[in-house]
Amino acid sequence: MSLDSASPRKAYIAALDACHSLEDWTAFLGEWEWLLSPRVVAIQRELDKAGFRDFRTGLQQERKKSFAGEAWARRFIDVLLPTRLMVCDDVAERFVVPWVIAWRRLEQTGTLPQ
Repeated sequence: MSLDSASPRKAYIAALDACHSLEDWTAFLGEWEWLLSPRVVAIQRELDKAGFRDFRTGLQQERKKSFAGEAWARRFIDVLLPTRLMVCDDVAERFVVPWVIAWRRLEQTGTLPQ
């Protein structure tokens, strides 16, 4: 895990968008596992080629501002909008502290979402 003072949101989105194959997906999960909940990582590691194709199709729709559907959203929402990222972004913004400080404080207090 590499944390600096800025939110990793842009890098995360870029890495997610760069997943064009199941192998890319596996590498993405390895790189960003620290940000995703363990439950999400376990579920998404089970993704097969057809499931990954569903993910990519829906992601492309979402990037064009077209809703990919309820079933797709339920399946992939925690990957698109990781709770840990959103909570940490919120804390950093609310208390006007660097992102890494918000992350560390959430870890120390045991309030980092699992």
